[in-house]
Amino acid sequence: MAWAVNVVFSPGGKVYSFDPNGLELAWDERVICGTSRGPEIARVVTGNHEVERSPRDPALRPIERRATPADEERVKENRALGRKAMLAFRDVLRERGIENARPVGADVAFDRSRIALTYRADERTELRGISGPLSSRLSCRVEVRQVSPREAARQCGGGGMCGPVRCCTRFPSHEQPITLRMAKDQDVPMNPGRITGLCGRLRCCLAFEHPVYRSFRDRAPAVGRMVKTPQGRGIVRNYKVLDDMLVRYRNEYQRAGLNGLNALMDADEGEGLHERLLVRVVGPQPELEHSTHPPSWGTFDLSRLDDPAAQARGWMSIESPDDGSVLEVGTARLAGGVLVQVGRSSRVRDELLGNFRAHAIEVAIALVLLAVGGGIAIAHGALAPVRDMQATAGTILRTRRYTARVPTRGTRDPLDQLGARINEMLGQIETLVGGMKGALDNVAHDLRTPLTRLRNVAESALTSGQSGVAEEALARAVEEADRVSATLTALMDVSEAEAGTMRLNREQVALDAVVREAMALHEDEADDRRLSLTWTGSPELTLWADRTRLRQVVANLIENAVKYTEPGGRISIEAVDRGHDIALTVRDTGIGIASEHLPLVWDRLYRADPARSPRGLGLGLSLVKAIVEAHGGHVSASSAIGGGSVFTVTLPTARPQDPHPLTSS
Repeated sequence: MAWAVNVVFSPGGKVYSFDPNGLELAWDERVICGTSRGPEIARVVTGNHEVERSPRDPALRPIERRATPADEERVKENRALGRKAMLAFRDVLRERGIENARPVGADVAFDRSRIALTYRADERTELRGISGPLSSRLSCRVEVRQVSPREAARQCGGGGMCGPVRCCTRFPSHEQPITLRMAKDQDVPMNPGRITGLCGRLRCCLAFEHPVYRSFRDRAPAVGRMVKTPQGRGIVRNYKVLDDMLVRYRNEYQRAGLNGLNALMDADEGEGLHERLLVRVVGPQPELEHSTHPPSWGTFDLSRLDDPAAQARGWMSIESPDDGSVLEVGTARLAGGVLVQVGRSSRVRDELLGNFRAHAIEVAIALVLLAVGGGIAIAHGALAPVRDMQATAGTILRTRRYTARVPTRGTRDPLDQLGARINEMLGQIETLVGGMKGALDNVAHDLRTPLTRLRNVAESALTSGQSGVAEEALARAVEEADRVSATLTALMDVSEAEAGTMRLNREQVALDAVVREAMALHEDEADDRRLSLTWTGSPELTLWADRTRLRQVVANLIENAVKYTEPGGRISIEAVDRGHDIALTVRDTGIGIASEHLPLVWDRLYRADPARSPRGLGLGLSLVKAIVEAHGGHVSASSAIGGGSVFTVTLPTARPQDPHPLTSS
């Protein structure tokens, strides 16, 4: 036999046995122990007790001394160093881009010779080259190792799913594995939320309480089974472990006497059945034959267990003056004046309820504040697009400009989509207003000359007094009026097309027929100027377009070619099917356009060189570009002085997806 004390170096850690070295140590005392890694501070979980040891067993390491207040202060400093090490560990992992490793804890040696850092990962992960940078930052040797999810939960600590501190932190670690059979033996529902802890593994309490349930189930009939009792037959509905223990001990006493009862209790204690129970046997003298209870139950007044009146009632309750928990004790009086008492404390249950009661108001206030704050934050964030729309509308009303836009976040939620639609609407309004303003400016500019000529013709007719002069003046006035009307019509068409409001009556059109109709309008003029006008294209070329507008495009291009080509020149029109679109080209051998004027020929009312250009409206090419783009196509031009010009119109052949009669610019 040898004397020993059991200690743990961390909450819920493994239990180690040490030689007390002549010290009388009690539960929960702090001591300094010598280990293979140097001195460490530990907590006593079992005081001085005798253990059986053979001569071949290695000698127990001795306890060096009791811990002093200076040692406790050093422990606090080590914890601060551990927090610093954890921060450095996180920084190194972040710098190296290691995301699958999560730091768990830091164990600082008592003499600060080393720091053991632990981490958790979903799979086996080795952190090579991490210890060196950490050792440089912390100025001591650093060890880094991966731990299991259960060990990570033990090191993190905190409350368990039932309310009190986690079992893996409060109690010494168990050696046997935890299995589903333990949950089945304890009638725990096979629900992952009921049988798994915060670590994601089976709960530790299944192993702590399993011996009691296993021993009871080995003897008790199954629930629902018909059994015989002194009162008659019955069906087992439920189990009461304490009552069963009393009945079992009574039967053993009747069979083998007091010695047999003590032997059975010693066997149960060895199997861990008394780990959280109070068990007493009082002999006939009376003298205490057997007594076991957890060390933390010393706050209960156990002298009341000897009260004859309480013993006669069968069940008694003893309240702890420290925390108000209740010890419920059942008493069985056996033959010969022997008493057997079995009890269980309500401390764990009271801790759970106490935690709820103590924190109920705080949790309720926190939830209310969180709900109010979260509601305000959510409402503020949700209404941010509305405020942006209001600010944009205010900017437009204040500046009278439609260039402002609603900010969008690209989240595709209803408010974000509404902002995008408002921006599209503002863009169309801006285009319409700009088109109207440009049209008005162009009309005011281009109508000034015709109106002045009308006035001059009218004044000349009035002052001449001759009938022939008046008739000629009226004819010129009609000509100028037609010119003004044509200018207004062309300007409105261009403005509608650019603003996206031009109505297009799309249908499947044969391009050959449209080109020949446009050529027929200018054949006489081409013949008068001795121009060669040819068309090359397949009669099977078709596309979806507005027939009238398409003829207007081709006629304008042919008119310009006839107008600017010298007598004896050539004008060729050809079309090529390129699969998804058709390219229509009008080529002439005319006077050409200078390179500096070529990008401007599509502007409204633009004339490259009035001295060299025949009289015209300056709107033909603008209208061509607007109509082609309204159809979803594009136009291009290339030219050189004296080398003729080439105008190419590219139009899609497919039927448009949007059947809306209004086109988009």
